[in-house]
Amino acid sequence: ITHVSYGILDFFEEVVGTFPELDLFFASGSTSTSSGLSAEVEYQRTVGALFAVYWLLRLGADGKQGFCFGIDEAWRTRACPGDAERSSDKKKRCKFYEDMEWSYVD
Repeated sequence: ITHVSYGILDFFEEVVGTFPELDLFFASGSTSTSSGLSAEVEYQRTVGALFAVYWLLRLGADGKQGFCFGIDEAWRTRACPGDAERSSDKKKRCKFYEDMEWSYVD
């Protein structure tokens, strides 16, 4: 998981192959779950939690950026945007990225 050539898309494909029960989010005709959220939202939350584990294991590589900024449409880790591109949300993410004591979780 920490190898430089192993990316988030590789991880996602392994997760989907390893945990076939993820398909159960889409198996029934029901659109809501016991949480009251849609099955799609619960699936995205589950995969997002697994991505957080991936990024925390890769703090020495692209993990900090992925944890804070996510990925783009091409599965590439995003970076902190320049000042001109920063919305309020992006400013908060950049501040967290810059101020976080990463050594606490490294």
